[in-house]
Amino acid sequence: MNESYLSALRRPNKATIDQVVLHNLHAHTDNRGWLTELLRNDSEHYAGFGQLYMVTNYQRNVVRAYHMHLKQDEFFFVVNGTIQFILVDERPSSPTYRQLNAFVLTSERPQALYVPRGVQHGSMALTDGAQIVAVTNQPYNAEKPDEIRIPSDSYGDVWALGGW
Repeated sequence: MNESYLSALRRPNKATIDQVVLHNLHAHTDNRGWLTELLRNDSEHYAGFGQLYMVTNYQRNVVRAYHMHLKQDEFFFVVNGTIQFILVDERPSSPTYRQLNAFVLTSERPQALYVPRGVQHGSMALTDGAQIVAVTNQPYNAEKPDEIRIPSDSYGDVWALGGW
């Protein structure tokens, strides 16, 4: 592994955008393996169940960006590999309007990333086969999608590790 990748894994993730929350999850381990509770209906910021989905990236450096929702909030969990998330606050009334926030989440350090509506977000796989599980508070509506999409370079060259 290259040094910038290892450095990113050691760097503590810190939420700086208003209402974005990074939850450290607890792994319950024993001689068989471990169990982590990803989300409960009494979890902070849980706003009801809408949909559960999973994303698999076949290889590293796959970028999926950007989109945001006007009604939907999301929780992201990396269940395999390592993923970099880039978030940008697009809520004009927010105290952190236009602020960029980057996170590196890995299945080796269980965390949940809460992204509220109005925050553009995208991801890049840092390892082959990286997988994300997401829970939303509303189901996807193919007839009338609640999403605003923009190109992956809309905020400049932010995908290189350490470039933010």
